Amino acid sequence: MIRNVKFAIMKYVPNYERDERMNVAVVLHSPEDRFLSIKIIKNWRRLREFDDELDIDFMKSYLKTVEDQFNYNLSNFENINIEDECLLEKMTQFYINQFVFVISNVSIE
Repeated sequence: MIRNVKFAIMKYVPNYERDERMNVAVVLHSPEDRFLSIKIIKNWRRLREFDDELDIDFMKSYLKTVEDQFNYNLSNFENINIEDECLLEKMTQFYINQFVFVISNVSIE
């Protein structure tokens, strides 16, 4: 059975003029399977080397709140229509400035 799945790459953009970006998370959404989950970067040293002015403790705390928002669980299931095909677009539309999402579709068996 083929499933249509969407994924979104969350990119950290410390400076738009330099157009440098680093992937910090990936979100996977499968409406048919009622699945939504996020994986956050674990290599904090790499992120710090990418942006030597970054407050790494703030970034960890911020990404923890993002992780809580994008994991479908008992604490947030009432606020999420997990079967909505446009869920990722709706959840990521307000991320601007230093964080952007790039959304793609993929079909899997």
